[in-house]
Amino acid sequence: MIYFYQLILFCLLGYGLVTGKNAPTPVEVVCFLLLIVVNLLKTRYLPRKWLTQSEWLLILLFGINQPIFVIGFALLLPETLKARNRLLAGLAFLILPILFMLDFPHILLFLIFFGVCCFFVSLIDRLQESERRFRKIADDERYYIYELEKSKRQILQQAERRTRLAELKERNRIARNLHDTIGHTIAGLYMQLQAAYKVREKNLQKSDELIEKTVAGLSDALRMVHDTAHDLIPAKTSGLERVRQLIQSFHYCELSFACSGDMKDIPERHWEIIEANVREALTNIFKHSEATKAGIELNGNRHFVRLFIHDNGKGAPVVQDHLGLNGMKERVSKMGGSLSVDGQSGFKIVCILPLTKKESGLFADSHR
Repeated sequence: MIYFYQLILFCLLGYGLVTGKNAPTPVEVVCFLLLIVVNLLKTRYLPRKWLTQSEWLLILLFGINQPIFVIGFALLLPETLKARNRLLAGLAFLILPILFMLDFPHILLFLIFFGVCCFFVSLIDRLQESERRFRKIADDERYYIYELEKSKRQILQQAERRTRLAELKERNRIARNLHDTIGHTIAGLYMQLQAAYKVREKNLQKSDELIEKTVAGLSDALRMVHDTAHDLIPAKTSGLERVRQLIQSFHYCELSFACSGDMKDIPERHWEIIEANVREALTNIFKHSEATKAGIELNGNRHFVRLFIHDNGKGAPVVQDHLGLNGMKERVSKMGGSLSVDGQSGFKIVCILPLTKKESGLFADSHR
């Protein structure tokens, strides 16, 4: 912006020289070019105080011979307005020489021009200050994002280290368990077999007894191996079982549950949404409904799964979207399904989730 302001001033100065009473002399052209060079050095490459003073002196000397050069004093306004503590002295330095170079009508015209330049320079300064603040905010934001990413990486690395440490601890526990129980058991059975082999020729009955004990011990050891392996596999609860457990844990009012259709083809992601919506609905029944009875119906087929939740509470003639309902709708929308609510007689929630991509999005805009 400041370059555009300076360009306009130089264009006005050049236009004044060209359209004056007399054609510009070579000296005036050289003065004009020299002023451009000094201003360019001061603004672009060497923002030094002595260059500003040199520019002021050049304008003063050029203005004595050609009054149109007093326009150049407006070039010094950006530096003058930035010096807040010396603003009056700077403006006096720019305005006082003009009083001796121009007659009264031109002085009045120049003061108006000077005031307009002050306004534009102040506006440019504010815009530059706003730009600097914006850049600082953007830099700070990038820095904070970088720090957050760094912290995120550190947290992930720490989580990985803790996971590896937990795995090592679990392996050590399993190794100790195998060594202390199964290992000792098999070692004892091995010694029994050796004893049975040694006494076989002398006491066949005793040898058979030892072999029977060994077989029974091996059966117990095999059972221990099976139990140890079974303990390593985490128990996985199906989505339908989780929903049943959630319903069984609700004791605020009488609650019925009906399930029909094939539930085996419902993906785990759908069960998570169903479970979250059932939990949110039961929470709302507890907090707001004053219901004595409620019911949940779950129906499934190859294409859709339908969840219907209703109660006989006070309902809501005007259903207001709150955080819970918005969360339910958002979860359902991400899967291309629909969620409808009705609060006229009690409260009803109907949720439909598509199971295939073909039906996905069919009801995406039917929320109400």
